[in-house]
Amino acid sequence: MLSETYGGNPFAPAPGSLDLLAEWVETLHGHGDVKSSLVHLAETVRADSASLLRQVEGRISLKIIASTIDQKDQYSGSRPSSYLREMLGEHLHVMRVGSVISLKEAERNGMMNRDALITLHTRMSSSKTRDVVAIRLSGESETSDYLELHFTTEVAEADRNLLTILAPTLAKTWQSRLPGTAQKNAGSNNVHAFGQEQQFRVLDAANPLGLTRCEYRVCVLVQEGMLVKSIANKLNVREPTVRSHLRSIFLKTGTSCHVELLHRLSTERVSETTMDQMTTHGAPLQRVS
Repeated sequence: MLSETYGGNPFAPAPGSLDLLAEWVETLHGHGDVKSSLVHLAETVRADSASLLRQVEGRISLKIIASTIDQKDQYSGSRPSSYLREMLGEHLHVMRVGSVISLKEAERNGMMNRDALITLHTRMSSSKTRDVVAIRLSGESETSDYLELHFTTEVAEADRNLLTILAPTLAKTWQSRLPGTAQKNAGSNNVHAFGQEQQFRVLDAANPLGLTRCEYRVCVLVQEGMLVKSIANKLNVREPTVRSHLRSIFLKTGTSCHVELLHRLSTERVSETTMDQMTTHGAPLQRVS
């Protein structure tokens, strides 16, 4: 209970929460800095980082509006700004505005399949992220905005409760913000699309997406225009095996179907050396940690 954590008074606000809300409102009306407000929010709930993200209808990737994570770390992948797509998947669009959910809760509620869970924890391990909390700030007809917080430990109950209390106000004030304020204050250098598909080449020799040898072979054959049956015949495996590889590839590449994967691969070229390396039993490709 918050009353047990914050001085025993059930009506007492958490330390710094009123100042946080005041700063948030001022910022969204053009009198503050978005990144500073995010830093203040992260510090108040003992999060490692905080990011504002936008989902545009019809697009897979999430656009970063602002983040406390350095841009160079976002691009290098050492500290990704978002795990939201892998964490919630199809549940992303049905999340209620002003509601809060953590990664641990999503796992307990069975909202993630096994492949998504493995991929997500693999990505999180490199940045030492242990838990993720998301708040849906808006849900308009064509766009939805989210606040995402990363924690290096499992989020404490008191901090989770505080976020539950703050979330409706954060969402309501976000929806009544001065138009364009968030992007303007965040600065043009902080606004870009997030998603592995925007950062890495699938067939890069450094293997930044962590493809297995089988997944790499499937990608090469998809690039050549082959469908599941042809790929299965070529690799001498069953069609369900190919579909299983494709599901894993979709998660790692941020694509959702065969056509999207083909579109992404259509501009890439794979060298003979890289192909030999991935289709023989030699040393595996180097992976980016």
